[in-house]
Amino acid sequence: MAQCGIPRSWSDGGRFHQARSQPQIGKSIRFGSLNDRRRARVPDLKRWDGASRTSQPWDCLWKRDPELWHRKGNCLVYLYGRGQSSRSPSFKVPFNTLLATQCQPLIARCIRRDIPETVDIKASQIELYIPAPPTATEAEVIRHYLDIRNFFAWIFRRSMAGEHLGATLIRLLHTMTELRCLGVNNADDLLSYADEEGYLEMCNQPAHALGMLQFAEYCQDRRLYIEAFTHCTGMFEELYVVPEYQASVPHNYFSVV
Repeated sequence: MAQCGIPRSWSDGGRFHQARSQPQIGKSIRFGSLNDRRRARVPDLKRWDGASRTSQPWDCLWKRDPELWHRKGNCLVYLYGRGQSSRSPSFKVPFNTLLATQCQPLIARCIRRDIPETVDIKASQIELYIPAPPTATEAEVIRHYLDIRNFFAWIFRRSMAGEHLGATLIRLLHTMTELRCLGVNNADDLLSYADEEGYLEMCNQPAHALGMLQFAEYCQDRRLYIEAFTHCTGMFEELYVVPEYQASVPHNYFSVV
């Protein structure tokens, strides 16, 4: 029988321990040349399409993201500090949706500052500049891009992109905590999104089950942990070929005794 040790302190609803070190929004570093990209050793990224229960390679890291480019959007999002690059915006989205999802901290930090007070920002074109921290390494700049991209993907109900689903969802939770208003329940909002996107459909989906197991363990969500663990034990012979397994599961975690 598989061993499943769950601390008694875990609650059925789970609880999110806010990390001491949160993502930072600061002055960006220059990071756009081909040589920079090669030195950074961009990892193999994938996009998890929960609706079709598939994952495909994702290569929109250095280009406009078509999923987050809304024809009628009035908010341009740049992933660098104003005046520090000539790259085009990465996203074009409706500004009202950012307000509706309580992203005022993001807006307050990153909105273009020279907009006249008389301008109706809800109707005009808005620009947000979201640079990486000034001390970020090249690898950290890549993670910054993915964190912001996945935050906007959550807002506009698009699929996640990254290396491993569990780690991607955990980083998304931190980004939501950093860039949304106080008092919102980010863990519940993220799980609602995961349900809509299909990531909670774990039957015969090893990557989903392993990802949600890692996320549940991080959040100490007993109910979700038991559900994900049950699916993993039922598929344990398939887990070893899934990249998520090496990234999130200790050796012999699902050993049979």
